[in-house]
Amino acid sequence: MKILFALFCLSLNTQASFLIEPYAGFNFNGGWSEDDSNSTNQFSGTMYGARAGVQNMGFMFGVDGRKGEWEIDNNSSTELSYNHFALFAGYDFPIFLRVFASYIIGGNATDADDNEYLQPSGYTLGVGYKFFPYLSANAEYGTINFKERENALGTNTSTDERASYLLFSVSVPFNIGI
Repeated sequence: MKILFALFCLSLNTQASFLIEPYAGFNFNGGWSEDDSNSTNQFSGTMYGARAGVQNMGFMFGVDGRKGEWEIDNNSSTELSYNHFALFAGYDFPIFLRVFASYIIGGNATDADDNEYLQPSGYTLGVGYKFFPYLSANAEYGTINFKERENALGTNTSTDERASYLLFSVSVPFNIGI
């Protein structure tokens, strides 16, 4: 009983919270370039995911997982299914403004020809405005590089596929007190 009372008293003074933030949005002005090409193909599509982590005194950090469907405007109009996992950090200002950044640590992409793009790296930089307590409009710039491509036959080749995009999304940040 004493332990429960002590935990209750400590929880009254804590300012940390668990952050869960699902989001969905649309990619604009995306560019996809391949290692042997000087040209960049445009793409657009949707993206959704969630951030989960800890928030304390405005600072937030945790993991970000997302999935997207892109249509690359090249000769064959390639469709690409994309996902990645990242570590993120950010700050939630008292004036409803939020900033965040993430560093990609894993994921892959698969095109319609069953080519799989592996070993991603990259980052995202974002800013958001909370216009309701549980609703935020976000703008984000992201870049990602894939270092390896595995074709449908299972043969791996070294590659340098690059994408950069703007994401406009709506998120629902929930903070649950710890």
